[in-house]
Amino acid sequence: MSANIDRPFSVTIITWLVLIIAVSNLIRFVRAVFQWDFLLGLVNIHPAYLIISGLVWGIIGIVLVWGLWKAQKWAFYVLRWGAALYIIYIWLDRLFISSPNVRNTNNLFVSVVSLMLLAWLLWVFARRDVKFYFGVIDE
Repeated sequence: MSANIDRPFSVTIITWLVLIIAVSNLIRFVRAVFQWDFLLGLVNIHPAYLIISGLVWGIIGIVLVWGLWKAQKWAFYVLRWGAALYIIYIWLDRLFISSPNVRNTNNLFVSVVSLMLLAWLLWVFARRDVKFYFGVIDE
């Protein structure tokens, strides 16, 4: 990115959202590490799942935040795939790992929010100013 190209506001919003998700996953990782024994007796899944998934999504998110903030060309492509994969991960976790109380509630709401978020991300990253910011097109 050139120093004189302003970051589109929509990219700033998306970057903050990715940062929030990344930090929440890193918190999940740290809490699972420190509360291993407690989690063994509480949840029906192994705490290693919480540790690994929290660490993986946290690291991916932090790297993606840096790429979005610094207008790295790869971040333009990774965000769309990463968002789709994260939504799939959330649904797989919800359907196969979460307790039945969570699994059977608010599915319509979560579906609508997931689709709206994905559509919004795709719309933002189809805009000319965003493509220009990431160097995908030249003006």
